[in-house]
Amino acid sequence: MTIFNELRELGNNETISKNDILTIIKHYARKMRLYDEIIASGYLKKEGEYIQKSYREEYLKVTIKYFLGRLEKIKNDDNDYPKNIKKENFLNSLNILENQYNEQMKEIDSQSNKTPLMYTIISIYTTFILEESIHPINTPFPANQKIIFKNGIYYCPVKHNNIKNPTALCKLCIAHEIEELDNK
Repeated sequence: MTIFNELRELGNNETISKNDILTIIKHYARKMRLYDEIIASGYLKKEGEYIQKSYREEYLKVTIKYFLGRLEKIKNDDNDYPKNIKKENFLNSLNILENQYNEQMKEIDSQSNKTPLMYTIISIYTTFILEESIHPINTPFPANQKIIFKNGIYYCPVKHNNIKNPTALCKLCIAHEIEELDNK
């Protein structure tokens, strides 16, 4: 059984709690070893080759530190999250994540590379458990723009550019387009 199947089974329940989701993703996160994290770090650096040189180093520093730190946080998160999530949104997000996972698995060199699974775990945790934007605050993007958090809302400077990209997580990220901030 895959993580996607296990998470979809939660849809058979009347409600889906954050604790139920955390139990499943924590189980998969705890299977990750130092070797997997080293491979993921290398994968992220390789992906970073396509980022504009002017902010590549800062972007990778923030992203890799956040990515690996978030994975450790999931492994050790013993907090109680009694709130339920929106079932339909969650189940729809699993389709997006599974498509992204499958696309990434086609691109990587080895089936032993667990980076796509890490992306899935971290995205679910960040979006549905913590209710935060997928990229951390101050993640740098082109034109000196960054993810910002203002009045309880996350704003992303690149969401509008990537919302139609089938492998981007923008569709499930709770961040609003930064243009909305200008209109407030």
